[in-house]
Amino acid sequence: MKALFLDIDGVLQPIGSQERFDHLLELPALLPKLQERISNGFDLYENCCEESWRPGYEYDRFKVFAYDVAAVLWDWEPEAVTLLHQVLEETGAGIVLSSDWRDKGFDECQALPDLQGLGKYFYGMIYCDPMNPDYGAYYPFEEQMEMHEQWDDCRAALWDGLSRIFPEIKREGLSRPARLDLRTVEILEYLDRHSEITAYAAVDDRFLKVGLGAHFVHSNDRHLTPSQAQQLKEALASEDGPYFLPSELKTREFSDWRARCVDHCKYRM
Repeated sequence: MKALFLDIDGVLQPIGSQERFDHLLELPALLPKLQERISNGFDLYENCCEESWRPGYEYDRFKVFAYDVAAVLWDWEPEAVTLLHQVLEETGAGIVLSSDWRDKGFDECQALPDLQGLGKYFYGMIYCDPMNPDYGAYYPFEEQMEMHEQWDDCRAALWDGLSRIFPEIKREGLSRPARLDLRTVEILEYLDRHSEITAYAAVDDRFLKVGLGAHFVHSNDRHLTPSQAQQLKEALASEDGPYFLPSELKTREFSDWRARCVDHCKYRM
């Protein structure tokens, strides 16, 4: 199994792009054709209805979802989407979502890429904060908060241990060296749980080279470019997995968190 850890903002969607705001009112007429693209049964009608755009409902979840759909249709860079398709087709990799978009929930995060034909590659997503729609359907708020705090503690402990293994990197033109990023910690935790992954690459506009090394491709040109797509193909060609965390970092607290918040989770991560 090959996995591509995918960020959205700065990879498919250029930072600052706002085309979606000019097209929101076009969505109702497009919904029938858009629904046909969805392969996981996610209901666009229920989550993207025009009634939710009434004045005074600016922060309504349904309106926020309409923004998401419009962003995928009009803000995602066509060249970047085409390049991503090529990488996935040529390497046989599956998408593991590492973007903050994962906080929208698993079903939505599979449905949205489907609008650009990417849903068939969707494999999963790295662990996300329990304060999201998927958890909310199964766990009371108090338990979500406990799970949130438990994950924060375990992630901090992993970061501390991995920071001793992966030193800072001096970056050309920058005065401060790059340190281990928390998203890198989350990716490494996911890899530890998924021994079926024998090759991976990660593309992100955040600098994740500390800890990921040659598996990381930096999308630092607003969106994915041809040269970066080639780097992803080369990284995915190197099958040197599986990738396990050092045994000394798998503390009792870490095992307790994983048993409670991951192993018994109601959706795939």
